[in-house]
Amino acid sequence: MGITMVDWSEALGDNMESAEKMKYNTSNVSRTLKYKIIKQTLVNSPPTWLTFSLLGVTEFGFVNNEVRRQCWSILLNKQFTKAKKGKNMNQETTKIKIIKPEEHSDYKQVELDTNRSFGYIKNSNLKSQLKDTLQTVIMGVLIECPGLCYYQGYHDIAAVFVMVFYDTKLVTQNIEKMISLLKIFTLIYLRDFMMDSLDFAIDQIKVIPQIVSQSDKKLVNKLKLDKQDPLFAISSILTLYSHHFKPQLETDELEFNLIYEIFDLIIATQSMMLPLVMYSKFLLINKELLYKEYELNLVHFDNLTDLVHVIVQKIIMTSLTMGDDLNVCKQWNLILNEVRLDFLENRIKIPSLKKFVNKYSPLLTTTSNVNLKTLQLTKYNEEELKDMLTKSSSLNSVRKNLNGLEIKKLYRQQNYPFLLQMIENKFITMSPFVKLSMIVGILAVIIRFMDKDNRLFYKLQTALIPYFLSKLKAILKR
Repeated sequence: MGITMVDWSEALGDNMESAEKMKYNTSNVSRTLKYKIIKQTLVNSPPTWLTFSLLGVTEFGFVNNEVRRQCWSILLNKQFTKAKKGKNMNQETTKIKIIKPEEHSDYKQVELDTNRSFGYIKNSNLKSQLKDTLQTVIMGVLIECPGLCYYQGYHDIAAVFVMVFYDTKLVTQNIEKMISLLKIFTLIYLRDFMMDSLDFAIDQIKVIPQIVSQSDKKLVNKLKLDKQDPLFAISSILTLYSHHFKPQLETDELEFNLIYEIFDLIIATQSMMLPLVMYSKFLLINKELLYKEYELNLVHFDNLTDLVHVIVQKIIMTSLTMGDDLNVCKQWNLILNEVRLDFLENRIKIPSLKKFVNKYSPLLTTTSNVNLKTLQLTKYNEEELKDMLTKSSSLNSVRKNLNGLEIKKLYRQQNYPFLLQMIENKFITMSPFVKLSMIVGILAVIIRFMDKDNRLFYKLQTALIPYFLSKLKAILKR
């Protein structure tokens, strides 16, 4: 069999000159060829959602911001159906239009955060323009969606959208498009973070130890990750890593930026689960370092929570410096590629989420597309999303006044099947005598059918009998 020689000058076409400026290797050639494939796909009419999703999931994502603008616009608009402009909608729109940004309750905080953004941009005029654009875009989203509460870190996510859609060749930027697409992304993926507290966000990061446990229970047990709030991950997840990997304006010298590819993956898969999977992989990859730092620093801390937080932050900061000339952090690039491969080969396992997060959480509404086998377009209606936002806010008001056991009960009850909920409500209304009779009857059945020779039933017995006895004690006290 003969070997086919590829004429790269023909394959690259007009891009050959810019390609020669880069380090000529297999990776750069692959990027350039994928760029040409995406460009050709964009010409096809109508573009298929599945095709663009697969292009966003696979290596290099959407390659660069020139085509990323089009791909994000296509994917986000396909995921989102705007609310119908009825009579009520026109009245609401009129009210929104008369609100001035400076009158918004979050305006001062947004101003503070945007003023300290883009510190890594050397051109002072460009930096000033980007800050103004960022503030306008954030306030535009908040005004269009009054149910959203701004949080510190949202400006990092908004900055990614600004940098992707900011075109240095244009005098006037397409601010409306930035606002529109960031609004869609926010309503679909960031609802848990846009509350007046971070409780729902903390619920999300509690899923990380559950994912880690599926691969390495020893790591979870050693650091007791499931016995504490893993606040060491809060900054990464709240900003979807944009606080760590600052979005850069693409140039010939710096065309590839990891943060854009992370957002490519989220948008292409419609899954907020994958950022949590990424963080879990980070912990697993660095587990030996975690063990070492744990033993070295154990004597310096009074509690385990502070110790774990410090050692994880130390390792994550080290991982961020493991880059090359293109500012791509090698370890995180490896993690991203592993998640991509797991997705394509259907290896991602999702733990039970209903007992950890609220029923309106994006984790529950965006977890279906966690592997190639289940990849399909999910459409969200604007009115439905805003209704979920309102219900989330009400539930958050209840959630933030509860302790650990009460939170678990709240989430357990909210996810009960209707029949079980009805039975529980019926049991609550029964007289103490009837409740006592039922409990005694259930205990009698348990004792009758369980024996110490059956280890499974014996374990159930030792767990259930104390439970029912506690219920009996509570009833007798009334």
